Amino acid sequence: MQRALRPSALVPRGFNVESAVCDGAATVITIRPTSGTSLCPGCGASSGRIHSRYQRRLTDLPLAGRPVRLVIVARRFRCVTVMCGRSIKEIVRLTGHSRGLVRRVLRGQRSDVFRVRESSLEHYLPWLDVQWAAGHCNGADLWRRLKAQGFRGSVRVVAEWATRRRRAETPDAQNLQRVPSARTIARLMTNGRDTLSKSETVTIAAIEQGVPLLVEAREIIAAFHAMIRKKAHGELEPWLERACASLVMSFANGVIKDKAAVSAAITTSWSNGQTEGQITKLKLVKRQMYGRAKLDLLQARLIGAT
Repeated sequence: MQRALRPSALVPRGFNVESAVCDGAATVITIRPTSGTSLCPGCGASSGRIHSRYQRRLTDLPLAGRPVRLVIVARRFRCVTVMCGRSIKEIVRLTGHSRGLVRRVLRGQRSDVFRVRESSLEHYLPWLDVQWAAGHCNGADLWRRLKAQGFRGSVRVVAEWATRRRRAETPDAQNLQRVPSARTIARLMTNGRDTLSKSETVTIAAIEQGVPLLVEAREIIAAFHAMIRKKAHGELEPWLERACASLVMSFANGVIKDKAAVSAAITTSWSNGQTEGQITKLKLVKRQMYGRAKLDLLQARLIGAT
């Protein structure tokens, strides 16, 4: 009894036969690898991120007097390692380390350069926060309690943490007398109150008490954001009346000039994202030609290519 010839018997392990076609002159066998990952030849890391696909054609031994061609549908993978495939010059520019140090790291002679140093207090920070909130603010006392829990660090580590925490929460009279910059005031006024320290909270309270118009301006900006999110077009006119009489009058005048566009942004679901994307693409093509592209050449490259 003769056994039937299976196509999988014609290919090595690790490949599946997709098709086997005999066109009269030759036998064409299309195969595909079964593995979903591959090892990077540069760093040896395993990656399953596919970059592209291509075909390789091999000539095999004849079968029944006919030539055999193997068509391998291969995949090219992209390494997921951050620094893999980058030149030493690029790594130096990204990390700021010297060329010799980067070269030693790539050769395996150094392995402690890019390691993030973990603080010895990292695992005890939740407990320290609870103790600080309960009124235990002495660094030496906190260190003795931590030592009873197995902490091996020195008293200096805990004392420095307590000092930084105390400075962040203690309002400084000199800092209160110094007028913050406009950017700092804008950041403190727009950030959530839960994210501010005690000194920043006292600073904001002093600003709000001294300049009440800033509080009104913050409320107006918050109302504008809420109006855009809720698509509440009926609130636009009352908001413009209120904004024109406040510190954000210049912003309100800009909204009035583009009132039709702002109304369309509130009432419709369309956006100018596609337009901005096409403009970015146009600028990219022009910069690729060193800014010397005229309209006819840009039209040929953009419209003619599509």
